[in-house]
Amino acid sequence: MSKLVRLWKRPCKNGQEFKYVLIWFDEQGKERWQALKHADGRKAEKQRVQKERDLRMGLVEPDSMKLSELLDDYLRRTRTQIEVSTANSAAYRMTDFIAAVGNINADIVTYRHVEGFQQYCIDKGLSPASANTHIKMVKRIFSLAVKRGQLEKNPFDGIPLLKVPQGLVRLITEQEFFRVLNAAQEPIWKARILLGKTTGLRRGEILN
Repeated sequence: MSKLVRLWKRPCKNGQEFKYVLIWFDEQGKERWQALKHADGRKAEKQRVQKERDLRMGLVEPDSMKLSELLDDYLRRTRTQIEVSTANSAAYRMTDFIAAVGNINADIVTYRHVEGFQQYCIDKGLSPASANTHIKMVKRIFSLAVKRGQLEKNPFDGIPLLKVPQGLVRLITEQEFFRVLNAAQEPIWKARILLGKTTGLRRGEILN
């Protein structure tokens, strides 16, 4: 008989220790977690067996993942798919989300929580562009959870991004232009610089 419940050693933040987590799928095929908060292998196996027994007898309601557990799951599943810098960036922004709304169950996060997170980013002093990045990266974590059947819907759907003010375009002077032109050593680059100065071509059109 195959196991309904499996154990996973979840690494701690210090990178040197771990804690056991029980993982199983409910009747709807959604992955469920239960953090055991200890590293005792024998005790964890007994808890796994008991959880499996209870599930087979229909005595246990499926647990929901906390936001911190959702983040851990995202990092575990994507560790071979994304760059370390991307993973760290996602973890940083999800941690901010948890700070804003609390480490609540992922399946009870609502649109109102997302609005509160957006305001949290503004109050924190983030620029509109940075706040939008926070929203988009956490939304991505929830989107993947929906695709995996862990959540029914993404509470970030429909949230409008903040307007990012356009910076002023500074025109270079004639002296600056000729310094750039004279610095170009290859004829092809001199031609490209002149095209950029005298035509309305875009950068991509000039470089192709």
